[in-house]
Parts: sequence; structure tokens; C-alpha cells
Amino acid sequence: MPREDITLAVNGPTQNKDIQPAADSAIARSRSSAIYMLPLVALTAVYTAGLSFASAKHLSVPGNSSVIYPLVFSLLLTGWVRIDRRMRGLSVPFEFDFFVYFAWPVFVPYYLFRTRRWIGLLFGIGIWGLFVAPFITATTISVLVDR
Repeated sequence: MPREDITLAVNGPTQNKDIQPAADSAIARSRSSAIYMLPLVALTAVYTAGLSFASAKHLSVPGNSSVIYPLVFSLLLTGWVRIDRRMRGLSVPFEFDFFVYFAWPVFVPYYLFRTRRWIGLLFGIGIWGLFVAPFITATTISVLVDR
């Protein structure tokens, strides 16, 4: 039985035949929206490095910089949800982006479950993990340095 999410593509003048996902398949959509998640991962990596360094050296982090990370994280996540939602053709109320920005711990897993079912819910847990990773890493480093 042929799979509906894979088509045969012919590349260039050499007529090499490669199997690639169809442009409208779920695999192609998830690959194309995944690139927009990179700024979120980069933000988390930079904040983790900075917070871990500060914890290792027993430096205090200014209050303003502690507020910036959750705001930028939420903004980047809202942008990703908006792009992914448009790629999937999902119709939601106009205030959905507002709710995602201010209540992403609830609305992003809801969105991911609605679009990807149980795999999406696991992805939502991964996003929660991505958000708390800098704090867990910095705390772990601080405890290890104090030994």
C-alpha cells in the first residue's frame, strides 16, 4: 500500500530519484516550521550559559535581566505558534496569539495536542523543559561548585 505522505521527486538533469515528503504532508510541515524554533533554542542556550556562569562565580543577576528571558521566550514561542498555525491552516480566534503570549504554559500544549495529538503533548512538555533548563542547570552548577 503506498504512503500518502511520500512522493517521488526527480531532481535536476541527472534524473536521480529521491523519496521526499509531499509538500502538504505533516512531515513536510513539521520540518518547515521547525527552523523557526531555532531562535528559541539559541535564546535558551545563551541564557543558560550566562546564568550558569553567574552561578558558578557567585554573581548576582540583575533583576531586569531576569525579567527579559521569560518575555523574549514567550515572544519567540508566540511567533513560532503563529507561523506553524498558518502553515497548518488552523483557524483560531484572533486573540489566540495574545493568550499564547501571556499563558503559553497552558495554550501551547493545547495547540500542540490539537495539531499533533499525543506527540504534540510530549513536544509541549519539551518546551516546558526548555524554559526551565537554564534555572535547573544554573542551580546544579551552583551546588556542584559549592562542594
